[in-house]
Amino acid sequence: MSIDTSPTTALTRTWYRDFRVWLLAALTLGLYLQTVTFDTIGLDDPVYVSQNQMVQQGLNTQTFAWAWTTQHFGFYHPITWLSHLVDVSLFGYHPGAFHAINSLLHLLNTLLVWAVITRLTGMRQRSWWIALIWAIHPLRVESVAWVAERKDVLCGLFSLLSLWFYACYLQRKRWQDYLGVTVMLILALLSKPMAVTLPCVMMLLDLWPGKRLGKTAVLEKLPWLVIAISYAGLTLWLKVGVGETVGMATLPWTYRIQNMLWAYGQYLLMSVCPIGLALPYLLDKHPLWQVIASTAVLLSITAWAVYRAKKQPYLIVGWLWFLGMLLPISGIFQTGQQSHADRFTYLPMIGLLVAVVWWLAESVRLPKLMKHNITRTVLVVVLLLLSFRQVSFWRNDISLFSHTLDATGYNPMAHHQLGVAYLQREQYKLAAIHLHATIEHVPNDPVLRQQLVEALIKLNLLDQAIEQLQWLAVHQSNDPNTHLRLAVLHYQQEGATPRVMAHLKKAIALAPQWDKPRIMLDQIQRESGTGNTVN
Repeated sequence: MSIDTSPTTALTRTWYRDFRVWLLAALTLGLYLQTVTFDTIGLDDPVYVSQNQMVQQGLNTQTFAWAWTTQHFGFYHPITWLSHLVDVSLFGYHPGAFHAINSLLHLLNTLLVWAVITRLTGMRQRSWWIALIWAIHPLRVESVAWVAERKDVLCGLFSLLSLWFYACYLQRKRWQDYLGVTVMLILALLSKPMAVTLPCVMMLLDLWPGKRLGKTAVLEKLPWLVIAISYAGLTLWLKVGVGETVGMATLPWTYRIQNMLWAYGQYLLMSVCPIGLALPYLLDKHPLWQVIASTAVLLSITAWAVYRAKKQPYLIVGWLWFLGMLLPISGIFQTGQQSHADRFTYLPMIGLLVAVVWWLAESVRLPKLMKHNITRTVLVVVLLLLSFRQVSFWRNDISLFSHTLDATGYNPMAHHQLGVAYLQREQYKLAAIHLHATIEHVPNDPVLRQQLVEALIKLNLLDQAIEQLQWLAVHQSNDPNTHLRLAVLHYQQEGATPRVMAHLKKAIALAPQWDKPRIMLDQIQRESGTGNTVN
């Protein structure tokens, strides 16, 4: 398969007669359909599907209204909720069904990448290579194999449909196409806020291949910009409301800018060498030399793209597409604990691939080996093998987060997920090891302590369990369950002592309607012969 050297009319063949469609489908589905046997994971999936009581009801009048009104997790994405509800209505609650739909949506997005770029440029073969590499690149795995990232592939679907209508609008200037852009932009935003920069991508496409700079090109995008900015403001407001934004006192501007520059370098590095990908990459201090090196690379590529803009405008367009779409999630307005994430590259990487593929195709100074079919075939095989291995890690929590520890080293979030997973599987020794490792980094989380107590009790390490419960009694003094558990463990060790009675009375005082501490206290008093009972 050779790369085009001259434009062809976009989409001239009937799609089902083009073997490249079926090759894309075979490679994409062959890569991702292994996920139909996978479970959900413990990070975000419980909130979205596995423990979400509304989603598990399927689509009905009540859940339809809930999808349009809930602000779960600080997001307003009703289209994503509706897609999960439809899944449950069609297939029941089955993790494989969620995975299968994600895979099919990714395949549809892959075909849309090919169609959109072909429609914009007329270069069918180059566009096919972009779609293929984008589809099978290991950076796509997190977006597709993670059930909670249904919002990512849905946002990708509607964003690409919006770009398709915009490509049609560039050619035909019909109001129907303009309306299509608007509707699809809104649907993309209602799936995930990642689409807020989409109007800016359309401005870049005006530069190349549209070649239509001017007042009209800017004014026609004002409604789209207003929609995008309004939704960005809504998302930020919701995130602040649920406490997911990180304040300046915790992360000052200097750190945010350094992390942003470093993260851009990581995205480039992972695009070229997608090895050691993991979930999650937590915020950390980065070596200054890495920040400086990343900044130098970014400035050099930007300067080169600007220098070549007149003769090779696709370089600056693709590069700014990549940089611009990553900007909202670069950490300037930090939400969550991640420094960067594979899933954030889902749409931005298209721009990077456009720049690279067009440059490779039109550069006359590159060795022919870099353009040869054998070279491209080797690249595809390597990407497929890396991606297949990366997908396999998503089978369950233990395989995924064990890989995260291998890839990132000490990672408290991965330790916590492993601790909970082993606890659910009744592998209490491993659970205790990982929960201890988490508490070393997050010492003030009572949930972690409670989970560790469960593992320690099962291991009959009562002294250690009491130590954790005593911490909880100090820091969660109003929790009656903590006092009851302390009473039970002390009673097992020392019998009916005043300390046991005190904890039981404290539990009763905190929860007067709770029977368990009252029954235990009555029983102890009868056995000790005091003859007193608690009324």
